[in-house]
Amino acid sequence: VLYQSGLIEPDRYIEYIGLNRAMEPGEYPATAVFETYSVDESEDKIAESHMKIQLLVTDVKVYK
Repeated sequence: VLYQSGLIEPDRYIEYIGLNRAMEPGEYPATAVFETYSVDESEDKIAESHMKIQLLVTDVKVYK
C-alpha cells in the first residue's frame, strides 16, 4: 500500500497525495481500490471496486 486516505466525506476529493515510501519519478502501473460506505450511523461497507491506473510520481513537492 503506497497511500491510504481513510474516509472521505461526500462531495469531497483528494487532489494530491504523499506516498508511504520514496519512489523514483516516473509512471508506474498501479491499482486503486475504492471502498464505499453507507452514510447512516452504521457506516457499513457497501461496495468495493478496483481500477487499474497509471501512477505519476514527480519530484515536485506540493503544499496545500
